[in-house]
Amino acid sequence: SPDGRHLASSSLDGTIRIWDADSGGLVKMLEGFANYAFCLTWSPDGKLLASGAYDYSVQLWETESGREIKILKGHTDYVHCLAWSPSGRILASGSPDQTVKIWDVETGDLFKTLKGHSGYVRGLAFSPDGRSLASCSRDRTVRLWDTAAWETGRVLEGHKAGVNSMAWFRDGEQLLTAGDDALIHIWEIKSGKKAGSLKGHLGPITSLSYSPSLDLLASKSKDDLVHIWSMTTGECEASIEEPHSGYWMSNIDFHPLKPILASLGKEDAIIRIWALNPEDTGDGQDDYDPSEDFLDEMFGL
Repeated sequence: SPDGRHLASSSLDGTIRIWDADSGGLVKMLEGFANYAFCLTWSPDGKLLASGAYDYSVQLWETESGREIKILKGHTDYVHCLAWSPSGRILASGSPDQTVKIWDVETGDLFKTLKGHSGYVRGLAFSPDGRSLASCSRDRTVRLWDTAAWETGRVLEGHKAGVNSMAWFRDGEQLLTAGDDALIHIWEIKSGKKAGSLKGHLGPITSLSYSPSLDLLASKSKDDLVHIWSMTTGECEASIEEPHSGYWMSNIDFHPLKPILASLGKEDAIIRIWALNPEDTGDGQDDYDPSEDFLDEMFGL
């Protein structure tokens, strides 16, 4: 959640679970839909949770009561990804139907359907200022949509296979993208040019998470590894071995306030919480020691 108090997960068992991020205890279980949720995203204020389902719909839930308040229908295939605008007024959804749909959260109305991708849409991310929406696709491209006119402002091409995940970087000046070619590309938004690449995975990368406070990037791959990258140096600082970690329903996410990483794998149905170990250098700041004990598993949910 935006305040870091809770963690949400979805499963093939047809439930959405909300966990206490400190203790690992189950806080609430959301039920009431006919199919399982494929993706989740918190509203910026943490009061709502959106889920994208295999029955082609998007559900909006009140996190306090656990009540489903809206069902958004419009896609012609399952909902693979979601993104909430920074204002909280707009929700974007992407699907194998090759479209991005823009929803008015207050009314539940479909505001716009964005077309342009020639493959299914695998990831969405609003820029920190909300002026751009990035969408990535199996068609190997990333599209940057101007949210004022909802038109494509730029198309980023450089991946040699489908693009699966993205993360905004440097206050929205750069975008990180990862895909089936096992590469992470760094893009300059103003020029649309590639500024560099991170290489280290041996299989398709399915998920990225960037922590601005730590300046660290986590990447998860079908090679059964999670890499932790220093974005200051561009080097891989540590790796977590997670068998069966690279399935499409797996994910990673940094805690918004603390040096903690959550990782979900499909095969064993366990959410693992990892603590990044600070090294006390006596300067009052936490430095992160790139050693084999860089990460400690705190607990599994």
